Amino acid sequence: MAKVVSPYRDIDPKENSGSGRLKRVVPGVLCIVVLLVLAWKSLETLYDATAIISYTDSYSRKSYGAVSSTHYLATQAGIEVLKSGGNAADAIAVMQFMLGVVQPQSTGIGGGCFVLLYNRTANSTVAIDGREEAPARFHPNSFCAGAACAAGPCDCTDGPTAEFADLMAGGHAVGVPGVVRAMERLLKDHGSISFAASLA
Repeated sequence: MAKVVSPYRDIDPKENSGSGRLKRVVPGVLCIVVLLVLAWKSLETLYDATAIISYTDSYSRKSYGAVSSTHYLATQAGIEVLKSGGNAADAIAVMQFMLGVVQPQSTGIGGGCFVLLYNRTANSTVAIDGREEAPARFHPNSFCAGAACAAGPCDCTDGPTAEFADLMAGGHAVGVPGVVRAMERLLKDHGSISFAASLA
């Protein structure tokens, strides 16, 4: 049987028949269907993780609040806090610490945060700065080239370090995490549960 010469491969005329084309199309269609199903499931997971979940008493229809986070397990933990009588500050702390477990690559006790809390009853807003801070021994000349400057305050006679890598690596470039302190302050000033309970 004659074959058609192709720059890519030899094509058998049988492959261009109806059954030949079907054999090539079916696997492609199946791959597309599988990819669409996987994409849909991924979107469902994303929706579940970021959706705001509200808790309403089924008897009185009174709403007790809503929480939202980037992971559904943290969101569920926040809802459980509200169900058990906790307030928004309690839910924030519990969700923050839960996120440190389920999303440690994105958030957790090794980083920083800002907390913005609105109290509708008092019509007041509170902001807590929980971002990282420089270490206690950090000083204006910490990045000078002289060895003495790394140990403490100096006059920086050797000039600043020239290499970017020297500025970004090492203990001097590491900020002291602020999440734990911010959650402790939040619970102390506005929470109804203890700091230890938020970690339980």
